[in-house]
Amino acid sequence: MSLSEEAKRYDKVLLEVESSLSELFTKLSPLNVSEEKKRFFSGEAKNPVFSYEPANAWVLVNDKLESLKQIKLPEGDIYSALLVEKREQLSATALLLDSIGKDEFTFFSERLYGKPDKGLMEKALKILHENSVKGEKTCDVKTLGSPDIMKAMQEALAKSGLPYWKVEESDITALAAVYSATKKVYVRKRAAVSPGVLKGLVVHEIGTHVFRAANGEAQDYKLFITGFPGYLLTEEGVAANVEEMHGCLCEERMKVFAGRVVAVGNSYKSFREVFEILKKFFSDEEAWNLTLRAKRGLRDTFLPGGYTKDLVYLKGYYDVKEYLEKNGKDALRKLFYGKVGLEHVGVLEKLEGLKEPKHLPDGEGLKESIKGI
Repeated sequence: MSLSEEAKRYDKVLLEVESSLSELFTKLSPLNVSEEKKRFFSGEAKNPVFSYEPANAWVLVNDKLESLKQIKLPEGDIYSALLVEKREQLSATALLLDSIGKDEFTFFSERLYGKPDKGLMEKALKILHENSVKGEKTCDVKTLGSPDIMKAMQEALAKSGLPYWKVEESDITALAAVYSATKKVYVRKRAAVSPGVLKGLVVHEIGTHVFRAANGEAQDYKLFITGFPGYLLTEEGVAANVEEMHGCLCEERMKVFAGRVVAVGNSYKSFREVFEILKKFFSDEEAWNLTLRAKRGLRDTFLPGGYTKDLVYLKGYYDVKEYLEKNGKDALRKLFYGKVGLEHVGVLEKLEGLKEPKHLPDGEGLKESIKGI
């Protein structure tokens, strides 16, 4: 199957929309986190009340999304169907971003990411109960700061032949984030990590997210860089399995993935209630961060709901692990053609002219870059 001119035009617009929306996810980080954190721990506030900068996403991308309706794609074409599905997903993403701090935020979050089912919650709780000792462990001694993280990321990019990707500091909730449409890796300001966690972070962000995006950029089909519809679960699952492949997925890291699921699964409760649940397994600081990730997007965190994306790390880990065990050694390479989901692997052989992935997680450049951490 070759790419029609109509599909190329559609593809190009979707890439522009993805690029516009991607950096707006920083708007999910509350403007007053520090102040509300102090009020929360002092007892002055039982639940944080967050404020946010407006995303104005729909205004930014609506005209482009509407223009796609005028492009007549070939009927019965698998790739065309994926393009239309991606357009719908980006529309939902814009609505999610514009609902930050509003009552409908949880609805749009669950529409995009779903919510944990009973089986996933049971797996998460099992991990937490099996690794329930709180406090510092070898993997947890935080001796490295944001400058160290940025330096390690930049070295990994350079040694992997990707010096044109940029690393910047930002006020984000996560330790790091990759925005493939703009070729940027963001590192949280004032972050602190252990050497073990930093290795995992480099493997996760550079060895998976950046590598899949860079390989996708080489393809004529732009969905390989913007991301196939619903690819995120596989994206994070691949990253976790690649961490494990490099010996970076320690028990504490799995515990964090499990904590994220438990936080999201309990986000119908207030911030304080979720925090108290997590305190049984994590330090106060860790419990705060996990609860913040799950309840961000809400203004009044006493109310039910939140940002459900965090279920994808643990669920993706298990889904991708099962796929790799069933399909053998070459299975991982297929997931590095670009930002594809497990459900799209069968589509690969139907697309003409695909380029073999150049950046793979067992490459010497990545191995060398994490060896010195």
